[in-house]
Amino acid sequence: MDDGYNYMWEETSCGSRHRGVCKQPAFPAPAMSNCPNTIKVNTDAGTNIGRATWTNPTASSTYGSASALTSSHQSGDEFPIGMTTVTISSTNGVGTSVCKFVVHVQDNESPVFDNCPTADVVFDILPGEVTITYASPGLTATDNDVVSIDCIGSDGCAGDVLGPGTYGMRFVAKDPCMCNLHTICTFDVIVRDVEPPAITCGSDISQSTDSGEDHAVISWSSPTATDNIAVSSVTCTPNSGSQIQVGNTVVNCDATDLSGNTDQCSFNIDIEDTEPPEIVSCPNAVTASLEDTNPWGIGSWVDPVFDDNSNQFTTSGSHSNGQQFPLGVTTVQITATDDAGLSVICTFDVDINDITPPVLSNCPDDITTNTATGEPTADVTWDLVAATDNSGAIPSINDTRTQDTFQIGESYLAICAVDGSNNIALCEFTITVIDDELPVFTYCPPDIHTPSEPGLPSATIDWQEPVVTDNSGLEPIISQTRNSGSVFTIGSETVTYEATDSSSNQNTCAFDVIVEDEEPPEFTNCPTDIEDVALDTSDFTQVTWVAPSSTDNSGDAPVVTVNFQSGDNIYIGDTDVVYTSTDEAGNFNTCEFTITIIDITAPVFSNCPQDLTGFSDPNVATTIVSWDYLNATDNSGENPLIADREVTSMELQIGFHLILFTAEDAAGNIEYCQFNITVLDDQSPVIHNCPANVTVSTDHRMPTATVFWDSINVTDNSGEAPTMHHLHLSGDEFTIGFHTVNITAVDRSMNTITCVFHILVEDTEAPVFYTCPMDITVNTEYRLPSARVEWDFQNITDNSGHHPAVTTNYVPGEAFSLGQTKVIYIASDGASNVQNCSFIITVLDSEKPYFSYCPSDISIGTDDGLYTAVVNWTQPSASDNSQIPPTITSDHNTGDVFLFSTTAVTFRAIDEAANFELCQFEIDVFDDEPPDFVNMTSDIEIFIDATETNSSVEWNEPLSTDNSMIPPTISSTHSSGDVFIIGNTRVVYTATDTSGNSVQFTFNVNIRVAFQNLGALINGSSSADKLRISGIASKLANPRQLSNNEIDMLSSVIIELADGVFVSDRDIKQTVEDVVSVTDIVVYNEIKEINKQIDMIIATEKVMQQVVNSEENVDLIQPSKHVVSSITPIKSGNWTVHISKDKDDFAVTKDNSVNKKTKDKCYVRLDANSARGIDETATIVATFYDKDVIIETQSDSIKMEESIEDKSGVPHTLATGLLSYSIGTNTTSFQVSVEFSMELDYSLISSDETYFTENALCVFWHESKRTWSTTGCKNIGYVDRHVKCKCDHTTTFGIFTPVEKPVEEEGFDYARLGERLGIYSICIVSFIGIFYVAKFINTIWGLFRGPGMVFIYSNLLLSTFCATILFIVNSEVIEYHMYCNIFGVLLHFFYMAILLWLTVESVHLFMRANQYSVQGSPSKRIGYATFAYGGSLVIAAVFFGIHHGYGDSEGCWLKFEAGGLVAFVFPSMTLIVARITLLVLLSLRKIKGSKGSKRAEEIKLHLRHCTYGSLYLVPHLVLTWAFVILADREYLYWLIFYILFSSNGITISVYCYFSKDITDVRDEIKLASILIEEKRHSIASTVNTTMSELEPRRMSIITIESYDYPIESEEISNTVSETKLNDDAEDINDEPIDQLNEPVDTTSESEAESTSSSSSSDSEDEETDIEEKDESKVEKESENDSSSDNHDSDDDMFR
Repeated sequence: MDDGYNYMWEETSCGSRHRGVCKQPAFPAPAMSNCPNTIKVNTDAGTNIGRATWTNPTASSTYGSASALTSSHQSGDEFPIGMTTVTISSTNGVGTSVCKFVVHVQDNESPVFDNCPTADVVFDILPGEVTITYASPGLTATDNDVVSIDCIGSDGCAGDVLGPGTYGMRFVAKDPCMCNLHTICTFDVIVRDVEPPAITCGSDISQSTDSGEDHAVISWSSPTATDNIAVSSVTCTPNSGSQIQVGNTVVNCDATDLSGNTDQCSFNIDIEDTEPPEIVSCPNAVTASLEDTNPWGIGSWVDPVFDDNSNQFTTSGSHSNGQQFPLGVTTVQITATDDAGLSVICTFDVDINDITPPVLSNCPDDITTNTATGEPTADVTWDLVAATDNSGAIPSINDTRTQDTFQIGESYLAICAVDGSNNIALCEFTITVIDDELPVFTYCPPDIHTPSEPGLPSATIDWQEPVVTDNSGLEPIISQTRNSGSVFTIGSETVTYEATDSSSNQNTCAFDVIVEDEEPPEFTNCPTDIEDVALDTSDFTQVTWVAPSSTDNSGDAPVVTVNFQSGDNIYIGDTDVVYTSTDEAGNFNTCEFTITIIDITAPVFSNCPQDLTGFSDPNVATTIVSWDYLNATDNSGENPLIADREVTSMELQIGFHLILFTAEDAAGNIEYCQFNITVLDDQSPVIHNCPANVTVSTDHRMPTATVFWDSINVTDNSGEAPTMHHLHLSGDEFTIGFHTVNITAVDRSMNTITCVFHILVEDTEAPVFYTCPMDITVNTEYRLPSARVEWDFQNITDNSGHHPAVTTNYVPGEAFSLGQTKVIYIASDGASNVQNCSFIITVLDSEKPYFSYCPSDISIGTDDGLYTAVVNWTQPSASDNSQIPPTITSDHNTGDVFLFSTTAVTFRAIDEAANFELCQFEIDVFDDEPPDFVNMTSDIEIFIDATETNSSVEWNEPLSTDNSMIPPTISSTHSSGDVFIIGNTRVVYTATDTSGNSVQFTFNVNIRVAFQNLGALINGSSSADKLRISGIASKLANPRQLSNNEIDMLSSVIIELADGVFVSDRDIKQTVEDVVSVTDIVVYNEIKEINKQIDMIIATEKVMQQVVNSEENVDLIQPSKHVVSSITPIKSGNWTVHISKDKDDFAVTKDNSVNKKTKDKCYVRLDANSARGIDETATIVATFYDKDVIIETQSDSIKMEESIEDKSGVPHTLATGLLSYSIGTNTTSFQVSVEFSMELDYSLISSDETYFTENALCVFWHESKRTWSTTGCKNIGYVDRHVKCKCDHTTTFGIFTPVEKPVEEEGFDYARLGERLGIYSICIVSFIGIFYVAKFINTIWGLFRGPGMVFIYSNLLLSTFCATILFIVNSEVIEYHMYCNIFGVLLHFFYMAILLWLTVESVHLFMRANQYSVQGSPSKRIGYATFAYGGSLVIAAVFFGIHHGYGDSEGCWLKFEAGGLVAFVFPSMTLIVARITLLVLLSLRKIKGSKGSKRAEEIKLHLRHCTYGSLYLVPHLVLTWAFVILADREYLYWLIFYILFSSNGITISVYCYFSKDITDVRDEIKLASILIEEKRHSIASTVNTTMSELEPRRMSIITIESYDYPIESEEISNTVSETKLNDDAEDINDEPIDQLNEPVDTTSESEAESTSSSSSSDSEDEETDIEEKDESKVEKESENDSSSDNHDSDDDMFR
């Protein structure tokens, strides 16, 4: 566009009418900035207008000046409610810019009710009326505009007829301008029925009791009742058909209407009793015996049982129960008389007989006396035995002796007294004659002295056997500590003979055997002569050897001294080493060898120069190079000889030169000093006429220009013409642009100089357009705010031959937004020559808006409880092709309330071009809400007896309401009072409103017959229901016999509840009553299997504990026919329960006494000491099961612990009832000590009462093992037919007695012997393993002074040895309680020490890995020992202090039920986990220290050994104690535990044997002599080779010079290697001595050049080898230094 302005193009936003980015010229219409966004304001208070303010936008123009703003409204104007568009514009002659925004005035003031009620409005229905007619409430409201009030969503409006009830009223005050601005007034209208119903009762009733009952079932017609609306219920108390007791009963009847108004009436019922009492049971004849010292007996009987239909009667008798009766038969009469004066008599006989034996006096106690001196007999005397009888007659006595003579031993005497009734009294005593005289030795050998046998630490000794006699005439038994001909070790030993006679009297004979040592010690492995080399920097070296071992025939280690120790510094030359060995007897021997130290270390140059570099002097090819005077030192301390030492400078040509010096010591060792000298040329050539810069224009119509310059003149100080390098020549053609010309001169030494000048070729011709398009006008495309426009445009050309760069803001086919757009083309060539072309495109909008979403017709039901509906829909959305949202208006809004009808809704969308579109849909509100039921009845369940087939059922009839306020129609399948048959019947009520909507309400009436379908009653019920139903079933079935299936069903309920969590909201007493009732009937009817009965009893206790613990402070007694349960809160203090039974009734009393009462059948008391610490909310539950319900079963069907059967050897039977006892809270069960006694069933006891009571077993039921066990229980006495027991825990208890007294038989337990021999054999193997490993580490030294790992392993082996010894001893001291405690504590201590030493090993390794100081210092050893042994002592002491000892009849060890898991298993597992954790941490971390160092490798070896060892060691330890936990269940588990424990020594010995420390010792013992010999030969060979190879290779200075070009930084060097011994003397590392290059012949320069060229390739390979070997040498020296400085190594300390 050629308008006199130079346009620059920019991209800018297109505004709200355009999409994307538009390209416009920089000088368009004025730019409008800060145009306000939509402004929202509220109406002024109390008005329907709002005031809006804003900041006007600013207009700026880059072309001309912008005009003043013109605006349709001014800031601060008043605006009506709604949206108003404000337009502000400005022009500059080129175009007009417009700013548009919307002012939205919102009405935010809601209407306000003037008189909305704040309280409920109450209306009473008039007498005789049913409803009221609701009048208008007269509500008014105010608003800033017009307001309307509608009754919307209300339960009632003006004119509605309302029945009794509460109605929610809802009135809405609406603002017509904005439908969403409204106020709701809500209040309740209560319509009340206050008129009571009228009721009339029948006449009084008189009747006799029903047969056999204390009542009569009376039925009568229901009273009549009327009400103004409806009678809801008529009830009488008691109900018709109820049981009426004897006497007068008043029946009260109530009538209630739907509103709760009531009326009452009453009448009388008189019941008379006409039946006499009945005899239920009358005692049979009673037999009793005279008392022991009186002529009468006590007559006791079970009181007769009478029954009367009234349950009210009294008894009287001719005699009292328990009174004194004379010998013979007496008739007793007992009469029962009821309240009506009717009576019945029970008659029976009492027969008294005499069964009392005579009474003995002067019956002697057992007599013990000694034999007469020198005799095997003794004379014994005693008092005469006398007898009396309660009959007065003197009984006869079979033996009247008072003295006699008796032999040694026991003699049994029995004296019998028999009265006239053949009752027998027995006097028994034992006479024991004891022999207390000692045997006599008539000969005893004297002391014996003898020397040891040659080469042995012992001697064989013979002597004459001693002679012994005894006064009894029998030969005594002789035992001795040694036999004649035995081998005795050096020293003194006492030989003792012991003689024991038949009475265990003992005497001894003793003499000494003394063996003396006269042989000197002997050396083994005495080292041979040693040759070694001196250190690199010293005249000595550290020499190590394997010290010789010395032995002595005495077996004791002799004392060995030496003048030099292995590892001492030995100087150059010969040194003699002497070992002297002296035994305890003063005998000695020596071992001598010689050490020779050789010097093979070359001298060291102290100032060998580094490589030197110099530059040639100005204008010459040479320079003089100097260095310091050379010095050298030698490890021998003497100055070595340096060849040509006086040469310190040389004049050298440009090039590379090698300088070499040699130094030789007195031993012929040679060292070399070599360095390189390089002479460089650093002078550059000179350019004399470098051209100036050139600027030219392109040739006509050409893109290039031809450029010329003068020839360049260059010289060099060397006189040689330098080489020229250039890319351009004079006369070349250059393209348009800027060019740099570089011409470089280079001399022989690569010194350069460059001539630089620039050539600029300019282009001054512009491009040319062929045609420029005309202005274009188009319409927008469909649904778009733009139109795509096409036009023709031809290319242009440029003289440069390149297509010019053409830029434009639009291209043909591009979319143009609404309005006018200027299209501009600009053509520009590479030289910025520019040409313009422009035209106008106008886009017009003629398309109406469109709805992108218009709701479909809406069909909706009324809101809950209303006949209107609030309707919501998604707002219609409209769009316009201009992309400016059109304005949308409507006649309804979402959320409006719509009545029950069809309503049309219309939305209108208008765009800015006045094009518009409509959206219409309909809303249909219908009633789909069914009626509601109120006063609904839940499911009904009734149990009936098996003799009945149906039952009538009554319930309250349900009512129904509807949102239409019109009562629905109600129908039903059954009515209250109907008769229902057995089974489940579904009752259905249906309510239907006027719109046909209906709803059903159903409930079930379930008639059940007890025990006919017991499985159906129980299955599928909740825990509480199962127990309740089972209780009902058991009560209905009592007292008939239950079937097996019924028993299984009831027992399964209790067992299932015991295994789960019982939850019930019933009264605890009712729940306990159900539990006891079910248990009683099940146990009594149970199939004759005691194990099933026990399962039931255990389950009952679990359920009882859950029930009782669900509530605090429960205190009750629940008896039944065979079971009684006492529940007592612990806080009551009544911890003693007395249970007695009088006839068929249980009686329970509770107190805090410590003794049983006379009539107690069972007595149980909580031990107060064990009750300490029990929560005060705990509850005691004690349940006793009578003996008559427990099956009498011998041990063939009663499973008892093997230990019980093994001890008793006879079958046992249950001789008492069972007692279950528990204490707990809802979260915790407590184990306490309990003392109890129970009365024995004497029908199970034969004549020897003492045997049966003393051998009675106090047992408990071991639930997990399902056996009877005595663990923790003991028999503590017998009194008055009761066996007293004490147990240290709570559970279910019983008392067992032997079936019969066994006949004693003797036998030997071969199985036990085999078991012991097997276990001891494994222990012996463990000992062998421990001693075998111990010999490698000198355990005594390792226990006290050994380094870290040796100290740990020594103590680990010691602890294992002690634990194994104690394990053997423990099995033999079970019967000795004191020793059992001692050895139990020690075994616990040493086994914990094993685990702690294994943990110490892991800690030690972890500390070493982290570079802590862990060397075997005394403080570290003390710390480790304190941790291991101190920790073991604390654990064992704490357990011993808490549980007061170890062991029981099964072994001297921890009992896991008494805390063993806490005392041993928990610490053991903790230590094992700690060890594993430390090993894992070590495996995951990097070991500190230099890479590949000896210390790091040692730690890795230790870690690998610990990890691999733990793979079998940890499982072995874990399995050992896993099987001891299981040992109580099976003997096999106990045997496996014994085997695993016995083999601990084997496992730990193997673990230590393969440790690195032990492996190193074993390897050193095997390889010591071989290494020493190989080392000696290696040193000699190395020295000889070194001397022979170094001799011809001494040389002076070597120089290589006169190169044509400088040699790059490669070294020409020769390597001399050295032989070095490891500091620890384990290996000799022989490094080959590299060959030196032959001396270079410097006679001619040409020969030197040819030599250098031929050897240069070889020198590269040699240099690589030298560098590698130097690095290897540095690494080895560093490693050796690290090894010598590493004082943490256990191996170094050990060696």
